[in-house]
Amino acid sequence: MSAIGIDTHKATLAACAVNGLGVPLDERTFPNDPAGHRALAAWARWVAPGAIVGLEGSGSYGAAAARFLLAEGARGSRSPASAESARADRHPAARQERPG
Repeated sequence: MSAIGIDTHKATLAACAVNGLGVPLDERTFPNDPAGHRALAAWARWVAPGAIVGLEGSGSYGAAAARFLLAEGARGSRSPASAESARADRHPAARQERPG
């Protein structure tokens, strides 16, 4: 199964598609605006039809892109806002150090 990872920024969306073995298929950068969302969806359908889409920052800079891709029928997965938080969540010692 292929996957597409999207790193969101205020002005751009950096996307990379990989096959089921993790081998990169293609990568592109799109504007983070309605025209860029349409271009990203079209590229995703072309490069990796049916891929799982992981979008970092789906609650902030990637929110509009996430809504658009889901409305277009993409199968999605929310990714942590930072790799640091993802690493911390996997390590019990790091979880203990965080308050709350």
